[in-house]
Amino acid sequence: TYENNLIINDERYQGNVYINLIINKATPETDFSNSYTAYWNTKLELITLPDGYSWKNSNQVLSVVGENQKFDALFTPKDTNNYLTINGQFEVNVIKVDSEIYADDEYVFNYNGRIHQLNNVTISHDERVELEYTYVLNGEKVENLLNAGTYEVTIKLPETDHYNESSKKVTIIINKARVNEIDYLDFPLEAYHLEFYHPTTKELLIFEKSNMI
Repeated sequence: TYENNLIINDERYQGNVYINLIINKATPETDFSNSYTAYWNTKLELITLPDGYSWKNSNQVLSVVGENQKFDALFTPKDTNNYLTINGQFEVNVIKVDSEIYADDEYVFNYNGRIHQLNNVTISHDERVELEYTYVLNGEKVENLLNAGTYEVTIKLPETDHYNESSKKVTIIINKARVNEIDYLDFPLEAYHLEFYHPTTKELLIFEKSNMI
């Protein structure tokens, strides 16, 4: 706002006239058409905007997964004396976070007649979800980790509301069990129908034919 003092010097009139001159700030050119992508549960401050632009609330947490969400922003010109600060909105696509499975690459067990479990497998988030296991032994899918052999196991972490699914492959080796020494019987083997059982698993043992002492 300017105040001008005009002096009138006319043959008919003489005196001073005061005029207020107001020059409004100009509207700068702006562009709020850009869209951005960010992970769920992060803050707007992690999204870098072009020079002159800023978030109104940079500490706002992106708490909802979804596309085309609008968030308030500002454009502040370098010359704030002559140009206006402009309000606008940018679009942000909030996406799910990648998940991860933590497990060893290889596990080794000894056969004991029971189904083995992988109890030390953990995941990168705390949302409720059940891991899914696929077992392959000798090229064929099996139901569990029971018999001796080398298994290729795929652990799958299903998708949740906020996390993407992931998977991990591990190798499971189940070694054959050792049979405890069986006391010698002092009668002819062919004269009797004998069955021998593993002392721990109680499974029927199969022996190859051998000479009796």
